[in-house]
Amino acid sequence: MSVDSMLKDAKLTKTKHKIAKTTYLKLIIIKRLHKNSLKRFTFGGVTMIRGGKINSVEAKREKPGAIKGLSINIALDNVEAEGKNITIAYTYNANYEDKVGILKIQGEIFAEEDEKTAKEIVKTWKDKKTLPEKFAELVLNSINYTCGTNGTLVVRTVNLSPPMIPPRISLAKGAGSAKA
Repeated sequence: MSVDSMLKDAKLTKTKHKIAKTTYLKLIIIKRLHKNSLKRFTFGGVTMIRGGKINSVEAKREKPGAIKGLSINIALDNVEAEGKNITIAYTYNANYEDKVGILKIQGEIFAEEDEKTAKEIVKTWKDKKTLPEKFAELVLNSINYTCGTNGTLVVRTVNLSPPMIPPRISLAKGAGSAKA
């Protein structure tokens, strides 16, 4: 049941019962939060992360011992577009310092953009192996969130600490530099 249909049902009964009125107000808040959360996942007002999938996961505990640190690397492997739909293939690596263990996740993120911008993104990727800054931030944060949350479940089976989700990534001006 969607928030809109629940909101409609609650609106019909909001004057009859106090509980229904409270539910109605809560649903309005949820709807506004949902609408605002979608704005965070836009680039140029049009791009939307439509979803993604994880194709493979590998977690290994190499040796016993305390975990002293974690290094996370996100590599974009390929970018393709078909019409307005963009597919970004990635590899997420979490390396536990002192070679205690690793987490490797490969997958794809699906985005939607207007056709002209989608073609420009793919052309830039093929020519320079880079993405436009705002689009790159959107993609990297989506990958980071997806792999951090799913990786938490995977690494528990091999007795590693969860790959903590670092703060939102924002790219600084200049080649190859990023700040958190």
